[in-house]
Amino acid sequence: MKFLILGGFIVEDATKDGYCVKQDSEVIANNEEWINFVETATKGNNTGIRMVSFSTEDTNSPYFSDLFFNDGYYYLFDSSSDKQEKQPFLFLLTLEGQFGNPSKDSGVVILTNDNTLTFDVVMKSVLSSNFDYKKSYRLVVFHFLVAIKKPKQLK
Repeated sequence: MKFLILGGFIVEDATKDGYCVKQDSEVIANNEEWINFVETATKGNNTGIRMVSFSTEDTNSPYFSDLFFNDGYYYLFDSSSDKQEKQPFLFLLTLEGQFGNPSKDSGVVILTNDNTLTFDVVMKSVLSSNFDYKKSYRLVVFHFLVAIKKPKQLK
């Protein structure tokens, strides 16, 4: 697994390097890397994945997220975060529901220690200024089209 970042990093570089690549909330390359990550973690084996997000509207992109499963816990490190902390989570959940105007089938993948969280609770907290629920999970990915393999709840 290569974790080297150089200036001028483009979609083709991320694809060639084997990273799971998203552009504007849609997985566009290497979805099989996500599937491999989920399957390996489900078996309880340590693993990691780098996800690269490109945006057609954000000149600061790409953003990098490194997700690890290590000794029974998930950890997420995000290049857009000012403070990198090793915060353990027990569950990787995919939650689905309706979101947007007009409503579309949507989903979120989160890390949490509370496997009872629902799509509606998470989406309301994302839009809210109340940080109580936001402390109980980390958003891994939001998507309008459920384009990545859905790991139900993994421990």
